Amino acid sequence: MGKSRKPPSSSPPGAKQAQPEDVPSQSVPITTKQGRLLRLSEVLERVGHKKSWVYAKIAAGEFPPGLVIGRRRFWYESEVHEALFQLLKKKDPEPVGRK
Repeated sequence: MGKSRKPPSSSPPGAKQAQPEDVPSQSVPITTKQGRLLRLSEVLERVGHKKSWVYAKIAAGEFPPGLVIGRRRFWYESEVHEALFQLLKKKDPEPVGRK
C-alpha cells in the first residue's frame, strides 16, 4: 500500500493552528448574574469533607443541590457559604464567649 496522506486543512495556509496553551484552561472561574459557580472540587475544598458528605447533606435537605449543566454539577458560591453558615449555626446555636 501507498503512504497515507493527511486530510487537507480547512484553515488557510499560514494560519496559526490552535495549540493547547491557546485554549482556556478549566480553572477559569464561571460567573453568572447570580454569582460565581463552583465545581465539585472547589466545593469540597470549601467544606473540608468528601463527596459522600456533600451528597448526604443534599439528600437531607441541608445543602443546595446545585445546578446540572451538561454532565457536570455546579453550585453558586453564595449558596455554599450560606449552607455552611446554617450547618455551623445548627451545630453550635449559641457561641460560647469568654467569661
